[in-house]
Amino acid sequence: TAEEKELRMRNFLRYDGPLGRFLNSVADMVLLNLLWLLCSLPVVTIGASTVALYTVTLRYPEDDSGLAKLFFLAFRNNWKQGMAAGLIFLAAAAALILDFRIVEGLSDGWQVLKAILWAAVFVCLMVYVYTFPLLARYDQTLGKTLRNALLLGLCNLPATLLVMLLHALPVVAVVLNPEMFVSFALPFLTFLGPSILSFLSAQVMKRVFARYPAGEKG
Repeated sequence: TAEEKELRMRNFLRYDGPLGRFLNSVADMVLLNLLWLLCSLPVVTIGASTVALYTVTLRYPEDDSGLAKLFFLAFRNNWKQGMAAGLIFLAAAAALILDFRIVEGLSDGWQVLKAILWAAVFVCLMVYVYTFPLLARYDQTLGKTLRNALLLGLCNLPATLLVMLLHALPVVAVVLNPEMFVSFALPFLTFLGPSILSFLSAQVMKRVFARYPAGEKG
């Protein structure tokens, strides 16, 4: 009836209704994204900022109170390890890019070397997607975190490939259509990109981490 439809619409539009919850979640992701961008501006702190982002998204939406406070607390508590991890991956990316440029100038007889480089890229990406969530979730040294990232990546390949695909989609989209970067990707990355990516990755990571509760942070 008309009254039932009106009632359903009112419930849908309520603050705690489906639309209200969705809009609140979008607002939370925008806030987290802006915090991540702000704390990543020096570039060298991008690792610590990413750990803080995962600290929040691994607890969200179960804990959606005081997101900014939790973000800055996690940033402060993990800035040394996070910054070190970020610099390690930046250095690895720079080294791989340089290696690929060198290999491009070699003859076709060096295909094996190219294959080895692509394997190195896969391993680095696998370790990368686990390192920052691990730093956010567990209390352990950076060396142990990197080792566990490799082991978890290998032992949970379906989840690993899914998270790697999530990370790769924005890059592939921009490569296939460079104009998209200015018209869509750049605004998306500014307001939602990293936070949404972190949130989606965290949902996958939660299931992986549930099997390894030892050493979790309080």
